[in-house]
Amino acid sequence: MEKSKLSPELQARHERLAQVIGRLTERGQTQRQIASSLNVPAQYLSDVKNGQRTITEPFARRIADVYKVSFSWLMDGEGQESIPQFSAAPGTTTSGVTLPVLTLPVEGDPAVSPDWDGSQIIVAGAAAAIASSAKWPYVLRYDGDDGKGRLETGDLLLVTETGDNQGELMIVKVRGSLRIARNVDGDWHSLQGRQRPLTNLDFVGLVRGMVWAPFR
Repeated sequence: MEKSKLSPELQARHERLAQVIGRLTERGQTQRQIASSLNVPAQYLSDVKNGQRTITEPFARRIADVYKVSFSWLMDGEGQESIPQFSAAPGTTTSGVTLPVLTLPVEGDPAVSPDWDGSQIIVAGAAAAIASSAKWPYVLRYDGDDGKGRLETGDLLLVTETGDNQGELMIVKVRGSLRIARNVDGDWHSLQGRQRPLTNLDFVGLVRGMVWAPFR
């Protein structure tokens, strides 16, 4: 993606990310250290910052979780400008955690799902901290286009059981079918397919953010 072809909305989003990175570097953290804290390659972070890659929703969520900035401000410019919390960044978080990788959402234990082909990845950093304290964590390899430029084909999404939590992205069951849904002003909409709100749904998984790790 060429930076000059970014829409005004995406351009503003990249500029807000650059502000976050700039504030962190002013406080002594290198861009490589920031990438390590976010569990992505330094080149990936550089490409996102420079507009060569879209800032996807899970990646923005990871930045918000790790550096305690406002997700709404980072994605949409809503609310006050966020000041990243340097002390909150888990740059040297836990050792790796091995997780199953699936191409379809599942309900319950992913390790016993017939849709799991045995693929695994090792996640570290913030993702490992979340996975190690969650029930039935797995990585979902997203395949599709949500039409908003927030998710891209190939994104690896960390999914856990919902517990008592709800997020903007959830795994829902509708008439026996599992899909990813987004909360839009209180209504839930499938990322792909019909645009009408989903009804009579059950929440079976919570999308916690994006991970970046090699397959095993």
